[in-house]
Amino acid sequence: MKKFFYIFAIIIFLTSCAIKRFPKVPFFKRVPEVKNIEYEIKNGNLILSWKRLPDEKNIRSYNLYEAKAPEGIKYNFKSEKNYILIKRINVNELEEGAGKISLTIKNLHNTYKYCFAVRVENVKGKEGDFSNRACVDWYFVKDMITNVKVFPDDHMLKFEWKIKKYPQVKYNGVNIYQKVKNEFVVVASNVPGTKYEIRGLENKRKYEFLFAPVYTYYKTQLEGGYVKVYGIPQDLTPPKLPQFFTGIYTNGGILLKWTRSESPDILGYDIERKMEGEPRYTSC
Repeated sequence: MKKFFYIFAIIIFLTSCAIKRFPKVPFFKRVPEVKNIEYEIKNGNLILSWKRLPDEKNIRSYNLYEAKAPEGIKYNFKSEKNYILIKRINVNELEEGAGKISLTIKNLHNTYKYCFAVRVENVKGKEGDFSNRACVDWYFVKDMITNVKVFPDDHMLKFEWKIKKYPQVKYNGVNIYQKVKNEFVVVASNVPGTKYEIRGLENKRKYEFLFAPVYTYYKTQLEGGYVKVYGIPQDLTPPKLPQFFTGIYTNGGILLKWTRSESPDILGYDIERKMEGEPRYTSC
């Protein structure tokens, strides 16, 4: 009896080794798994993404799992038992040709730690192994950046802002987005300090921007609530003064002469005068 038991145990051991060593053999084929789930923070939201598997014929869905706990509470984020299913993405509902899946996670609790993982479910309803964990220490700050001021100039806008300090939060800079064709695109990332200039703009045209602070909470880099501002560049640079200004006495008065200003956008010249002893100039 013991002999048969040992033989059975050896068969089970060799089969498990074969499954791990030869996963492409049809008889031993397992449910495929997502290898790398990534995250980024944009406009106060968490965005998870991962690559789709090359062969999805036998796949029913990608299942997103979540584990969460308040910061400072001991919690085993490595244990698969602590993860719950929060989203099932059916393969037949995915856009054809898209090689990547992206999900936006909203309404996260402040001072919570979150970990996410993905499991693949085949057409028979069996799930594969967990992917890697994407873990975030969440602390969303809405009003870190305040009092954003816009100063127009010739073909440019100058910005200044103030930053509120929060405990356990390190300020890294500001992400600046510009509205282009009904969407906001990044024009500068992690801008240090509290001042910035954007050049090469069109005068008398209205521009819209978003300013979002970038900060670190524990080891997680986050992007806080944004501030929307507008600006219209104006030609506020005074024209160059005329050169070689002279006056010549004539029988009828004084003949004034000068060379033209080198500035291209001159509308005309204002001439002012004052008598000796008068406090200020008046237009002629």
